[in-house]
Amino acid sequence: MPPGEREPKDWRRTRRMAKYLRRRTISLWHFYTVLAQHAASAPWSDDRHDAVSILLVHGPHTTSTSLTQELQRELQQQADAGGRTLELRACDDLHDLVVKVCAAKSDATEFVLLDPGNLVEQVRAHPEAGFAEALDKLDAPYIEVYEEFGAKLAHDAGFHSAPIATVIINGNIGSGYRIGLGIALRQLDAERRRADFTSARHINAR
Repeated sequence: MPPGEREPKDWRRTRRMAKYLRRRTISLWHFYTVLAQHAASAPWSDDRHDAVSILLVHGPHTTSTSLTQELQRELQQQADAGGRTLELRACDDLHDLVVKVCAAKSDATEFVLLDPGNLVEQVRAHPEAGFAEALDKLDAPYIEVYEEFGAKLAHDAGFHSAPIATVIINGNIGSGYRIGLGIALRQLDAERRRADFTSARHINAR
């Protein structure tokens, strides 16, 4: 262009667009580079999950068989369809229940389904057993599942770790498990989507 002549408007617009596209290309390249580095550095596992995703802690039931083999298969399939693993842990007494809840903290469990079963009365009668304290220290969110109305645990006003939901299907604990597991899977999926979105925005802003 001869000296002193003004650059045509179309040329200026084209140069601005080219500059914008270069910035976007660099951002996308950086985004995919970081993803590739993360995938390369992540520990490899033949399974999709290295830790327990969802833990079902259940106490004894006298009025029904709480977990038949068929129900266990259904729950495992439901969890697998949602991209999660499910581990079942039975409790025979109050001490065992407290131990199982405490263990969930060290397992890096993402979600807990809690069914105290017939141990509800023992929990109420023996607060010194430490069940409330174990729940209060639980890092993972949890859902309480009950087979009977009136069997629900009461949580004090100062209780920090209240359940995100309580499922009571009178006389049908299996349906309660399915509903509770469905809620847990939706919660975890929503959290994963939020985390992915936040991570992508953070990487793209660099």
